[in-house]
Amino acid sequence: MNDKNQLEEYSFPDYDPDQQLIAVSKVIHQLVLCLDAEEKAFEDTDYSKIKNEYDEDLYASDLCELGFLDVAVSHSAIAVFAPFLEGLFKHEIAALEKNGYVGILNYMRTGKEYFWNVEYFYDSDGRAQKRGKAKGIFQILEALNILEHFPEKTEKMLDVIFSYRNYTLHNGFEAKIEERNEFKNKVQANNWSNCFFWATINGKPHMISMKKEFINECFTFCRHVKEGFDKEKGIYE
Repeated sequence: MNDKNQLEEYSFPDYDPDQQLIAVSKVIHQLVLCLDAEEKAFEDTDYSKIKNEYDEDLYASDLCELGFLDVAVSHSAIAVFAPFLEGLFKHEIAALEKNGYVGILNYMRTGKEYFWNVEYFYDSDGRAQKRGKAKGIFQILEALNILEHFPEKTEKMLDVIFSYRNYTLHNGFEAKIEERNEFKNKVQANNWSNCFFWATINGKPHMISMKKEFINECFTFCRHVKEGFDKEKGIYE
């Protein structure tokens, strides 16, 4: 929240989110094209004429290859989305601080030591907690009373994007069983099933990928967040 005057008085962050977003767009486009091509090749192959063990092995091999490609595409996509968003929020929030923005009165975060630090969030008891970047970012936007410029599902999108980024970064393609089960429970508890799908072995979770529709939704979210800061600066109508 800030009583800013003319646009020329606003101090802009020193980075180029427009070029970053163009790069993100091109990478995601190529990833989706790659996935589409492999899926079509699999669908166009006639496995109905399986007659021997070799053909059965071919089907299993092709299906396995497609499953690993799904995961590789998902890991690549989240490795683009999460850094873009984290850098965007860190730069823009620092600019808001520099421009004299202050938190609304009586908000749990206002006036606290880590108010401007996205790495921290404050719990219901007012205690600072680290390792909660998604919550920290959302609290700052809420405290500054600027959420009106951002997507309605900002809180959910930040949580799912950073959660999946952390899962893939620390566990690789094929996580340990306990890690798979923990993340599966998190997906179910947060109603994220429309974002992901699992490759399974004997009915048990094995590898998790982003649905293609969710990959596209993440890109749209990145664009809308960038536009949200532009609206706050008065350069986007």
